[in-house]
Formats: sequence, C-alpha cells, structure tokens
Amino acid sequence: MSHLILTICLLADPSACREERVATQARAALPLECTAAMTEWATTHPAWRVVKWRCGLVERDI
Repeated sequence: MSHLILTICLLADPSACREERVATQARAALPLECTAAMTEWATTHPAWRVVKWRCGLVERDI
C-alpha cells in the first residue's frame, strides 16, 4: 500500500498550512496513481490548495 503526503494551505487563510497523509489502494508508489489520488483529494476539498505533494510506501512494523 502507498500513501500520498500533501502540504496544503487553506484558501481563506494562506498562512494556515499543514501536512495531510492519505492512504491509497496502490501497492506501489506509481506516479500516475499518486497524481490521480492527489487530484481526487483536491477536488473533494475545495477550501484547500495543494502546495506540494509526494507519494511513498507505507512503512509497516514487522
């Protein structure tokens, strides 16, 4: 499983920024799947602006 790490800022207050982590169903951090997940997140959260994003694998404790 992979996750998407977004840096987002509130449109109403651009100084109010935070990091958001979103789990995806992808088994690997593939650029196309990460781009689609970021676009879906941005579309469903219109009050926020994605400033930066990256994709990575979810680390599991063994």
